Amino acid sequence: MSNKKAQTEVIGLVVVMIIIVIGGLFYIGFGLKSPPKKQSTIEISYASNLLNALLNVKICDNTKQISEAIVDCFNTKDVCGKDACEYVSTEIRDIMERLGVKEFKNYYIYAQIGSQRQDFNKNKDCNADSAGRQVDRDVIGQNNEDYKINLKIC
Repeated sequence: MSNKKAQTEVIGLVVVMIIIVIGGLFYIGFGLKSPPKKQSTIEISYASNLLNALLNVKICDNTKQISEAIVDCFNTKDVCGKDACEYVSTEIRDIMERLGVKEFKNYYIYAQIGSQRQDFNKNKDCNADSAGRQVDRDVIGQNNEDYKINLKIC
């Protein structure tokens, strides 16, 4: 009889161990994963802050912001004695290079009003169709037009 009792206890112990192992696997599989929303929230905050800072940079001896120069680009005006679109593209590229953005992320900046769109950087690795985090900011032009300036980080 004692032999059967010992076998029953061993079987019970094995069942308990199997339950513990399965529980441990579930914990490792589901419990240790960090939620993906946290990283995307950080990237969106980063992109939003970067776009706001970029648009507020003063150019032309501190007489104009980049956001105003983007509006001038759509109205085919000059900025600092140069074509507005070309000037803004160069300034944005220089600022992003100085910040080191390209070293760890690709980016794409464009502005639009209605169906008209103007790209401010040409990047084969990051464009309108690429996956990534995108933020935008509305800028009101001189005639109350609503320009949408977008930054996508891929």
